[in-house]
Amino acid sequence: MTEYVTRTRPRPGEAREGERGIPSQTHGGPGVPDGQEAAAILEETRGSVDPALRAALDSLPGSLRRISRYHFGWEHADGTPAAGNAGKAIRPALVLAAATALGGPAARTAALPAAAAVELVHNFTLLHDDVMDRDTTRRHRPTAWTVFGDADAILAGDALQALALGMLAADPHPASAAAAARLAACVVELCAGQHSDTAMERRGPAEVTLDEVLAMAEAKTGALLGCACALGALYAGPPRRTSRHWTRSAVRPGSPSSSSTT
Repeated sequence: MTEYVTRTRPRPGEAREGERGIPSQTHGGPGVPDGQEAAAILEETRGSVDPALRAALDSLPGSLRRISRYHFGWEHADGTPAAGNAGKAIRPALVLAAATALGGPAARTAALPAAAAVELVHNFTLLHDDVMDRDTTRRHRPTAWTVFGDADAILAGDALQALALGMLAADPHPASAAAAARLAACVVELCAGQHSDTAMERRGPAEVTLDEVLAMAEAKTGALLGCACALGALYAGPPRRTSRHWTRSAVRPGSPSSSSTT
């Protein structure tokens, strides 16, 4: 996760320490939220992005809408409403935190479509991963493929990815085109990471090196975390080198770049 850097005097337009989405100094260290504060940030993020996610899923054709809403925990398998767990919302929280840190509350509001798009892509990968890994449980309920079949789960994942890119394409914000391109490139990186993961499963444990595992994890998991931070930075409007810094901070936490004030 990104190491949040605090300043004594925020730049013009930046959020001040303690504003929602910008962790204040706690016993966890300067700028690091404690468990209670982190939970509050994630809860607020979920409340902020869920309306856009629900609206996006409602635009899908009936069968794909039903599978997607089931996956998010909003419907039971029979289509009746459910109050399930839609996930922790870590990735959209990173989008909004980066936007708030660099551009203040107005940038946070502007970045909501990007936050929702990142969450759609994340769930696209989960639907596909569950099929490939044959996982039978996700968020304390049967996975979508076990309920609707492999083909329907894969197609629902494809639809979520299309919704994510469509959401950015329809956004009039000046950063939306760059954000869409960045997210599309991230999907390719995610696919490469997943390909490496499945390839390693066909090899013996002694044949896989630690460097290979770390590179796979960076592509498969770290890529979208870094992309989330980059999208938030893009919507805040700083130079592109800043968005690249936020990408590195999320992908490789604890590295020299992650503690820089650039």
